[in-house]
Amino acid sequence: MRAPLVVLCIVASPGLAQEAVPAPAPGAPAAEIPLEVPAPAGTVPRHRDEEDGHRHVGGFFRMTLGGGFLSTTPSPSGAAAFSSGAASLSAAAGYAVAENWILAGDAWVSAAPAGKLGRDWTLGLTAFGLNITHYLMPANVYLSFVPSVTVVTVSDKNSEVVRETQAGFGARFSVGKEWWVADHWGIGIALEGFFASNHEQASAQPIWTTVGGSIVFTSTYN
Repeated sequence: MRAPLVVLCIVASPGLAQEAVPAPAPGAPAAEIPLEVPAPAGTVPRHRDEEDGHRHVGGFFRMTLGGGFLSTTPSPSGAAAFSSGAASLSAAAGYAVAENWILAGDAWVSAAPAGKLGRDWTLGLTAFGLNITHYLMPANVYLSFVPSVTVVTVSDKNSEVVRETQAGFGARFSVGKEWWVADHWGIGIALEGFFASNHEQASAQPIWTTVGGSIVFTSTYN
């Protein structure tokens, strides 16, 4: 007589099918939980340069070039010694000490043909100062003030200095408007005015008072 064939079916429960997670050993550090939240699918993280684009922060460099007039008068005689059309150029480099506030070293010059002072002569005003600029945003309009050390020279056609003043005091004022052409680069136009007061080298000679103005094109990296 054959014994009945008994088939035992054991159905494993889902809980038993999963691997058991071992408990951390005593004294072991707890598992770190990532704090960064992943960006939503389909988005591209922004680069720091893109976040600073179209803002006046960080390093600053500006060049200007244009034309206007230059006039100088000796005192106390008061006679008008020279007045003529002139070219103007400046270069400034510095840093934004706060957003939209710039401090920079600024070298600027204005030069004009000085035929009244001598044949083929050139009158030049050379200056170096501290450029203080504030941008009015979002219009991207700026105001600049540059107190400066100034020197007035007269040069001949060979660029040799014929007359030169002592170092004096002067300043340049400007208001400009710029348009962004890249994240950190803007171009624009500005109206400038400037003055300087300088003694000639000999103490008995007059004080030269120089004034001028110009319209310039600007190129700024910030």
